[in-house]
Amino acid sequence: MTIHFTPAELEALARTPRQQFADACAAQSIDDTVATMARLAKSFRNFIDGFSAFGVGVAEYVRDTHGFDAAAALDAAVFRAGLRELAARHVDPATIADFDHADQVAVVRGRLLVGDHAGALDAYDQYEARVRDLHDVAVGRPAAALSHVYRTYGVDELEACIRLCGDRSLLNWMPHDIQRPAHVRVIQWARMMSGNFAEIRVDETDDAFVITQNPCGTCGRQVLDGCYAPPIDFAVVSEPHAITWGRGDVPVYRTHVAVMHDLMPMERIGTRWPEITCPQGVQGGECTVVLRK
Repeated sequence: MTIHFTPAELEALARTPRQQFADACAAQSIDDTVATMARLAKSFRNFIDGFSAFGVGVAEYVRDTHGFDAAAALDAAVFRAGLRELAARHVDPATIADFDHADQVAVVRGRLLVGDHAGALDAYDQYEARVRDLHDVAVGRPAAALSHVYRTYGVDELEACIRLCGDRSLLNWMPHDIQRPAHVRVIQWARMMSGNFAEIRVDETDDAFVITQNPCGTCGRQVLDGCYAPPIDFAVVSEPHAITWGRGDVPVYRTHVAVMHDLMPMERIGTRWPEITCPQGVQGGECTVVLRK
């Protein structure tokens, strides 16, 4: 099949958000640099909003399945499962919704308008550090909520809960995504993963694009940050089960990959969407995402 990208273009797709902004800043085009900053801010915000929606979906599942008292117990358990510890490390969860990304873009734009490119880069660095803290606490909420569901109701209900969340969020994007050619999709997927603070490499073969995350921005970084041991202590799903790829010992947040990217797409379109291979066990190593041409 056709090879779509040069090695340099593939390398460019794998640039970190900071590299993308620094490159735009070095080119000294105010419009391009502000546009890059705005695009990155949108990607960061989308992930934080998505994690919040995931947490809301878990709460709705517990409320609708087990009642309001169970939902109240879930809310309390989210903090017992380590969100309070994450907040102590990073930021108060209550500040996430109030953080104004547009204000940060405006600060960068103001520095650029007066020719202060070094100041613009410094402002971006401060912004990204803050957003990374917000990101880590935001993804902690669904991980803590899923931990409670698993420990309270078991692995089958964990699967049912994640299925509900998938129906209300990620799976809605699947019909649009699979209609596009792979060389278009890979640009979007690479941008999403860098917006999720993954460290990535992008390769192209005759029949596919392969994005390697090492680590990924969610469960991989959670494992490396010690979130699956006390005091944060998110759950590890121990049973061999469909949501653990039949092998068990999977970090609870990672089980959403088996449900939303494997089980549900296989049922609906007959293939995985996309083909994601996560590290085995409670590890934070390489995770590959394959987009077939």
